[in-house]
This record gives sequence, structure tokens and C-alpha cells, in this order.
Amino acid sequence: MKFSFKTPVVVFLFLIFILSAFSEGMNEEEYLNIGEIYVVGTPEFDNREIIEEKEFKAMNPVTIDQAIETVPGVDVSVGQKNSYELTLRGISQSKISLMLDGIPLYEPYYYETDLSMVNLSAVSQLSVSKGYASAEYGANTLGGVINMITKESSDTPVLSISASFGNNNTIYSDILTSKSFGKLDILFGLNYGKSDGYSLSKDYEENINEDGDVRENSNFDKLGTTLRFAYHPIENSTIAFSNYYFSGTKGLPWDEEAERDPWRYFNEPRYWDFSEYLKNINALDFNFVFENFQIKEKIYHIKTDNTLDMYVDKDFEELAESDTFDDYTFGHKFGLVLFNENNSEFTMGFAYRKDFHKKIADSFFYDEIEYDEISQEIYTVYAENRAYFFDSNLYIQLGMNYDTLRSRGYKVWMEGDTDIEEADGKPIDSYNPNLLVSWNILEPVTIGTSIQKKTHYPSMNQMANNLDLGLDITELRPESSVNKEVFVQAKFDKYSAKLSVYHYDIKDLIERDDKGEPYFNLQSAVITGSEISVSGKPFEFFSFNLGYSMNNPMSETGEENPGGYMEELPYTPKTTIFVGLNFSYFVDLNLNIRSHQLAYEYFNIAEWGDPDLWVKEEIPAFTVIDLKLQKTFFEHYTAFVIARNLLDVDYYEESYFPAPGLNWQVGFKYEF
Repeated sequence: MKFSFKTPVVVFLFLIFILSAFSEGMNEEEYLNIGEIYVVGTPEFDNREIIEEKEFKAMNPVTIDQAIETVPGVDVSVGQKNSYELTLRGISQSKISLMLDGIPLYEPYYYETDLSMVNLSAVSQLSVSKGYASAEYGANTLGGVINMITKESSDTPVLSISASFGNNNTIYSDILTSKSFGKLDILFGLNYGKSDGYSLSKDYEENINEDGDVRENSNFDKLGTTLRFAYHPIENSTIAFSNYYFSGTKGLPWDEEAERDPWRYFNEPRYWDFSEYLKNINALDFNFVFENFQIKEKIYHIKTDNTLDMYVDKDFEELAESDTFDDYTFGHKFGLVLFNENNSEFTMGFAYRKDFHKKIADSFFYDEIEYDEISQEIYTVYAENRAYFFDSNLYIQLGMNYDTLRSRGYKVWMEGDTDIEEADGKPIDSYNPNLLVSWNILEPVTIGTSIQKKTHYPSMNQMANNLDLGLDITELRPESSVNKEVFVQAKFDKYSAKLSVYHYDIKDLIERDDKGEPYFNLQSAVITGSEISVSGKPFEFFSFNLGYSMNNPMSETGEENPGGYMEELPYTPKTTIFVGLNFSYFVDLNLNIRSHQLAYEYFNIAEWGDPDLWVKEEIPAFTVIDLKLQKTFFEHYTAFVIARNLLDVDYYEESYFPAPGLNWQVGFKYEF
């Protein structure tokens, strides 16, 4: 018999059906809302990290990034784009699927998102899947999945108001209200943030492009709203319309040592800012749960409008170029979930997503206008079975997703120009199986293992860059990884602990040698590591959360890379220690201690036309302490004080981009 690519798909579907047929009863249903994909299953067995609202409220975070940074393997930093960005086990946010109620939040061109724009008060749960994720999520989950799940309304009206003020005229405020009216639920939230920028450490030494005090061009002004109408026509079923709106402006801090390049005059240092930053998400959800099956459909449209202004001078007086990004994403996902007589779950479905990017670059410096259009379409079919055996002590999750990417792009220098650089990419297929097995060997102890193949397609930014250089956008192969993990976790009355050991074998990483150079599949990498977390509440007035992560991000340079330079993946946390201490006696005190050791960075110092010459630079390890105090009055009122980087440590998470020093906030909350 001739073997074809369809053969493993058929074999996997057969195995999934066999597994479903012999499974036993499952645990009680966990989710029926529109946010999370799981209907049955628990994080103890499927290896997700779940942070409930009551847990992150105890830490008194102001933004989402502060709520999630305590998870082992998660590192949150202020990036070059003046936004809070994260890595999961050393893998950058552009390779992580970041979602809000199951809707992708990324900006289509770069695959990036500013976490701080999400209304924290509207979020009830954070679901973090690291090396392993359900097949339902499809492609582009190489680094994992983070799903922020918003609250559901209840018969009791809810009102939450929070406001805070900090140094450098920093303001954060949000409001959330919800109420059920019979079969109709309504939820509305509003959040606003504004700042002149963040303060650097007083130990910071003045540099070429940075004089200290308030970080140059780190200001922002952000507004977000959350709106949902949910109708329940029958029991356990929902038809919902949701709107998530984010808008704002922000500066982009520049390289503290960059010197003017005569060939790219307005590019280095980058005197840039976003004069418009807008994202508008509309979604329709249909979720019908019956005795033996569930039907779910999600349709969404995301409009993203950004305007990036580039100036010649740091006073922002002479505009060199203005780039307008007119992007949208349209997608839908249909799922059918079958429950057999033993109450196991078999799910299958298909999904479609189209990302479209249009860029108009109006260069006043070179007196030309450039038009780019790039689009990507991803088609996904998936099947997965989640089942328990042996009195619900053995859990097996087996599935696969089959994805196809179709890309198209063109470039012209004048609107209506017939001299078009056009590329119509051939379909790129990927087949991604997954298997997770976990066993409750003792009442409090579970051990498990997982293996999964993952695929991440080239971003539209990478394709547009190559199109700009006259290259075929189809030359880029998708990045892929085989992620393996073994874990053991235990939960007792007052304590819980977890140990994970993982190995990622990543192929065809897309990189370029320098700015202005084409992207190629230059690298492969192996990331091995381990995570340990212990938490507990030994006394009524004291609880703790300890975490340790160790990463070994080794790069394996491919033959196509002439430099042969990287030993480690840059910007990757190698060792991270987190200590969270919570005291509750008259006032609630939360003390978080974070210690980091980062991988080397690599720089090409060759002059124009010279052979490649790469040097590596070590980023010093650092320890940062955050302090939070809060006091509740009259049951519904809470006052709080937050000091980030309490000891005002001068540190870096990326060379030439100093991290925030001591920054503080005071505020209050009202919850009813």
C-alpha cells in the first residue's frame, strides 16, 4: 500500500475512537461558558495552570501582566514597544497563542499583544497551557496558550470600581458591572490608563540617548471596554454577542546607545511613537449543551488600526515617515462534542482564520509612498478524545490537528502602479498529533507525561520583509517543535507542589542576520528545563508561593546561516526564582521577590561589506522586590499601596533598554 500524508490522520482518528469506546466515567463538568474550550477534565490531570480570580486578587494586581507573572515558567517584561510582553519557558510571545475568551488577541502583522490593555476586573480566570495544549487551539501554539476568561453574570447585580494614582502622573482605573435579567445576561466593563512614563533607577548612569529619571518616550494613554449580551434560550445553552475595544497612543523607548546611521537616517535611534493604536473585536458565540452532545460555534472579527510615526529628532518636530497599518482578522470555529454513555468526551471540528494586513508607508524624507498587502488563511480540522479509566484515576487525552496555510502578498510604490511585486504562496500543510497520560497514583498525587508536535507559521511581518527585498514569501518554512514533558503534582489540605521536566526540539526557527536582511530558516534549538512550585497556607494569617525555573536554551545553527554565531537563544530567561509571601494581620501585605539570570545576546559588529563578526554580551542577573499593602474597610472598600522594584534596582532584561526602577501607586477599590 502506498503511504500518503493522509495515512497518519486516519490512524489517529481510529485510535481516538477506540479510546472513546473503552473509556469510563469522567469527573463532573468544569466549564460551560464561552471562554474555555474544555467541558470536562481538570487541570490536575491535563497539566494546565489555572489561576482563579480569588488567587490573583490576593496579589492585588492592577493589570493582567501582574496577575500572571507568578506562574512558574512565565516571564513578563517591558518590551521595546512600551508594552508588557511575556515568554513561556523562554519562548517569545509572538509564538504563544494569547486569547481572550478563546479569541486570538495578537496584532496580525507581528503576532504581538499588549497585555495591559485587557480589563482585569472583567477576568475571572487565567488558563495557562505551556508545552502541551489541546488540539482545538490549532496551529501557532508552539510556545503554549494563555486564555483569559471573562466573568459570567448572575442574578445578583455586581459593581466593581478601582482607581489608582502613581508617580509620573500615572493613572489606572476600571469599572465593571453585570446583572442577569431572567434569560438575558449583561456585562459591561471600562478601563483606562495614562502615564508620562516609568521612572528609571536612581543608580542609572546617563547614556548617549537617555539621561535618566523618567524613561524617554515611555508615555502611554489607553482605553478599553468590554461588553457582552448573553441569552440562554434553554438550560445549559448560550447565544452571546461580545465586544472588546482597545484604543490608545504610546511612545516607543529608544536604544540608549544607538548612533545615527547615515544609510537609515531616521531609523537609529528610533524616535517613534504610535499616534493611533486601536483594536475592535466583535464575536458571536453559540453554545448548546444537550444530554449526549454539545454544539459550539464561535465567529469573530478583529479590526486593528495602527499609525506609527517616525521622527528625525527626539523633540518630535520633523516627521520622516508615517506608516498606517490597516489590518483585520476574521475567523470562526465549529465544534461538536460527543459524550458516550460512560460520560467521556470526544470532540471534533474545524476552524478558519484569515489575517489581512495593509500598510501605507508615507515617507516625507524620501518623498515616496509604499503600499504593502499581505494576507494569510489558516484552515484547521481537529479531533480529540479526553477520557478517564480505572475509577477515574487514569486520564488520557489523545488528539490531532491538521492545518493548512495559504499566503498572498503584493507591493507597489504608487497607488495604481502596474509594476507589482506579487507572491501567491502555495499551501503549507502541517499535521500535529498530541498525547497526554496522567495517573492519580495516590489520593493527593498525580504523575503524567505528554508529547505533542507543534507548528508555527511565518508571520506577515517576516513575509512582508522578504517581499520588500524581492524574495518569494513561500521560501520560509514553518517553525515546528516536538514538546515532551513529565510532571508530578500533589495537593494536600494546606499545601500543593508540582515538578515538571520538559524538552523542546525546535526546527526551522526563522531569523535574520541583521535589520534590513531577509528572513530565513536559520536555526534549530533545543530547550530543556525544569520547574518546581510549592504553595501553601500553614496559618490563617500567612500563605506563600515559591517557584523555580531552569532553562537551557541551546541554539543549533543551520547550514543556511553564514554567521554560525548563536550558542543560546537570546532574551531567554535561564534561571528564575520567585518567592511570594502573603501576610494578613490588620493589613494584607504581599511581598514578591523575582530573581532572573538571562541568556546571552548576540550582535553583528562587522562593517559594511566585511565578513560576519558576532560577539556575545552577558546581561547581568538581577533580583527585584515588589511590595503591596491593602486594607479592607466596611466589607466593600479596599485601599492599597503598590511599590514595584521596591529597592530601585538598576537592571536590564534586554541590552540597551533599561528596565523600570522604583514606581509606585496608591488607590482604592469598591466591590458590591
